[in-house]
Amino acid sequence: MARNKKPLKEGRNKDDRTKNDRTGVLVQKMASDLSGGSFSRPGVEEKIAPPEKGISLDGVVNLLERQETRGHKVGKKGEGKEGGSKESIYTVKQPAIQKTKELSVYFLSEVAYDSFMFNDVAYQNLLNFITNDPAVSGIVIDGALTRLDRPEYLNEELTYWHKTCDEALEENKRVHNNQQYDHMLNKQFETLEKRLREIRDKVPRASQVILSVDSDDLGFTASAILNEKLIRKQGEVRRRIQDIKNEKRATKAAHERASERAQGTGHSRQADQLKKKISSLDEQLTDAYQEQKLYREKKVRPIHQQVTAEFIGELYYRYQKLCDSLRVTLVKSEGILEFDGLRIDYAHSRNSTWMPLKARDHSLVRSMHGRLRELVEKKGVHAVVESGHAGIGFKQLQKLFDHPEETNFKNNAIYDPVTAPSTVTFVVAMPFEDQCKISEIIKGRHPLRFSASKPTGSRKHHVIDRAKNDSVSGLTVLRRNGDGVLGTEWIEYDLFASGKALVAPAQYSLIVASSDEHIGSPEEDPMVRDGLVAHYDDLLRNPRTFRGKPALPRGFISGGDTSEANSRKWNDRYAVRRSPQEVLGENISLLTGFQKSGTNLEALVSVIMKMTNDSMQGHQENMRNNLDRVANYYDEFLFRNLGTSTLKYVHVSVPGNHADNVLRDLGLRESDFFMERHKDVVFEVGVPHYHLADPQKGRRAFIGGYSVARIGQIPDYGVDVDGKPLFGPINLLIQHDPKGSGFSGLVGAARSADADVALAGHTHENYVKVFKRADNKIGIAYRMSTLQGVTPIEKMYAYSVPRTQAGHQMIMPLPGYFYEEALPAEFLKQKGRRALNDRVKTLLATDGKKE
Repeated sequence: MARNKKPLKEGRNKDDRTKNDRTGVLVQKMASDLSGGSFSRPGVEEKIAPPEKGISLDGVVNLLERQETRGHKVGKKGEGKEGGSKESIYTVKQPAIQKTKELSVYFLSEVAYDSFMFNDVAYQNLLNFITNDPAVSGIVIDGALTRLDRPEYLNEELTYWHKTCDEALEENKRVHNNQQYDHMLNKQFETLEKRLREIRDKVPRASQVILSVDSDDLGFTASAILNEKLIRKQGEVRRRIQDIKNEKRATKAAHERASERAQGTGHSRQADQLKKKISSLDEQLTDAYQEQKLYREKKVRPIHQQVTAEFIGELYYRYQKLCDSLRVTLVKSEGILEFDGLRIDYAHSRNSTWMPLKARDHSLVRSMHGRLRELVEKKGVHAVVESGHAGIGFKQLQKLFDHPEETNFKNNAIYDPVTAPSTVTFVVAMPFEDQCKISEIIKGRHPLRFSASKPTGSRKHHVIDRAKNDSVSGLTVLRRNGDGVLGTEWIEYDLFASGKALVAPAQYSLIVASSDEHIGSPEEDPMVRDGLVAHYDDLLRNPRTFRGKPALPRGFISGGDTSEANSRKWNDRYAVRRSPQEVLGENISLLTGFQKSGTNLEALVSVIMKMTNDSMQGHQENMRNNLDRVANYYDEFLFRNLGTSTLKYVHVSVPGNHADNVLRDLGLRESDFFMERHKDVVFEVGVPHYHLADPQKGRRAFIGGYSVARIGQIPDYGVDVDGKPLFGPINLLIQHDPKGSGFSGLVGAARSADADVALAGHTHENYVKVFKRADNKIGIAYRMSTLQGVTPIEKMYAYSVPRTQAGHQMIMPLPGYFYEEALPAEFLKQKGRRALNDRVKTLLATDGKKE
């Protein structure tokens, strides 16, 4: 021990010197690699070659997660400053989704089995589609039955629009007026039982089938039947009053005759008895009149409430009895559904009324701003879902709140900054309804049902309200992959009506995407970028499955703002660069201590991260350096795909406004260094190619952007190098910052280009917005999140929800069919840290062998 305390001298042991020199070289090499923005800069051959199988994080990731940063600890709740037990209110411990198996939950919304718009062909194709999914875990059925007080929308079993006069008269005799609603309700239950039994028989894999009866249709049906029952009670009382009146009239006549006969004697026992009877009948009339008042529309009266409670109880009992017989779970109100550990807070509509709202998607997210922590932490909810009642298709991955390190910008110039880990997924499902038949109603193709008029006033239904709001139609599926990440699947109704949804490829193509990395900014997050690259390597080594088929990575898409432009763009006078002498002293202390302790993985990683953080301080003014780093980042994906994918455009990107607004005066873009490296394989937007014999020959990278548009369109995205479709092909539009409030900018850009899928970055949020292209046909507007940390700009917009860090992967089998997963920052960082540890371990092992 005493010898170890002495400083190292030239005459030290040869073995010690070799060991310490090797360690110093290793630290220097790793720090150099990391400061370049990637794990390594090996040759093309090494990048194309499949990486070695990864090694588990073990204690190293735990060490990194527990690093104390400015007084707060990340990852473990309850470990406060200085390692004490004080719980930090900022380190949310979100209930982790157990990595057990892939699962999917199908939302069959507004199916309306008993409506005349119901398309049984499309529905049978839907059931077959679900049956073919080996991961199906649950089916949620919502809006199964239509309100009975709108017979214009009911099917032929419940109505008589197209029956003969004799059939109608016969039915009129068989079903009395006061039994009509009960008769129709029985028919509804027969239809519901048939459909539920059909699901149970055809989809035996579904461990849970949920029937939600918390809907506007049931509410209106119950109100109509209840009103009928109260009117029926009034009718019964009126008939009794009339009987009493008739009896009183006869009794009075008898009393008069008895009184006349008793005039001679002066007394008649019969007359006295009749008089008492008349008095009794008067009392009965008084009571009957009073009872009749009780059945009027005064809900405060006891008998009204008694009849209501009795009827609703009987109605729910019938639903419960039916569901129990078919192993179906009945849901009567908003609440939490659980499917193999996936917890969903589900509601038909959280709006205060049943009115379908066109902007329900934005209002849903805003209404829960700052209120989700208890839902996520204490109730373990992973997704908040609403039915297709509003006629909207929408998904958003939402960060719950920002960590104080993010809010206070203590994360600047840190390679692996603190990120509040908790997110929740919002979903508003699409209704599954035939819009072609609904359009027939609006266009007046059913004059018998609507008395030669439009469905307004007493004939209007929420299906018409949805259509008026430009509703979409199709199937929404919430999936959990093998890594525990949630994704959403959107399939237009037309693919079921035509049967095309049942044609599955032998394998699916997975596209990885990112946006708004802002490389070179003080708030950049290198570890999350490294995690996306590591995730891509993981996809290459271990292909995922989708609907039971392999899902292979084929290409990369960048939504722009990959680079930052601090020069002339931001006032970075607040940037800090530490004293070199202070850093020198710290590094001397760390490295000498490291040498004394020997080669230790945890210590080595700590030293590497510390030295890398030191190198990141201040801010980057030189755009040449930034553009070089952008090219390096793009190359991480390009070289991997050139060696593994036959997709025509394995790289697609557009410039962003940050670097563009500074470089545009010089005629440069953030992708120019990348393009110069690979100019022979680049298709560049804005550059005429009429002079080329074959403009498409050899093009594997698509660089979008021209002037302020920052846009690109690939009408046949999905074809391979031979022009044959790997998937789709998809009419793809990508635009960094389409202008317009809300969703209008991106949706408008997609409609102007007739795009199947439109992608954009810029706003640092992630959402899917489904828009209508035609009856039963949909398009997808997909906003890609940021890989950058929290910035001062977003904090200025205090009304908005926190911006969300995430990468993306998507599958686009056909136009009108889109699947996406947003990969949260913490998920990617875990992969980045694992890759870092694996690289350190590999270098330690290989250096040891060389020496």
